[in-house]
Amino acid sequence: CTNGAADDFDGLVDCADPDCAAARPCGGPGRCPGRDLGATVPLSELNLFSAVDSDLDGSCGRAGDVEVTVRWTAPTARRYTFVVGGPASSRPVLYLRDGACAGAELACAVGELSVDLAAGQTVIAVMEGAGAGCHQLSIR
Repeated sequence: CTNGAADDFDGLVDCADPDCAAARPCGGPGRCPGRDLGATVPLSELNLFSAVDSDLDGSCGRAGDVEVTVRWTAPTARRYTFVVGGPASSRPVLYLRDGACAGAELACAVGELSVDLAAGQTVIAVMEGAGAGCHQLSIR
């Protein structure tokens, strides 16, 4: 699903082929961003983590760990705090990328970070190393 060819000879290439809809990078595990959270603040979202890997790495991350990505847009210009939580045994890493999954890293920390954003600025929040389970991302 990523080689630029119609492997099953139906004339449909890569992500244009319905057979690839659930494959990486077309929309299956590893899709980035995994979900759009809009521009609501304060925000508290549960169950964002699952066993997927989007192949991103943050400066404070653990390379090769399971990741989940979400898109969020700042409604106004100000400082925002992002907090990721979960079971006491979990110490997920959280980092923000500017605008897109391949965007510049804005901040990286374990559990909580704060960053100044412009009105309408979109960030990709990457939560890494949490595995599967019921975890929560809060933005305030």
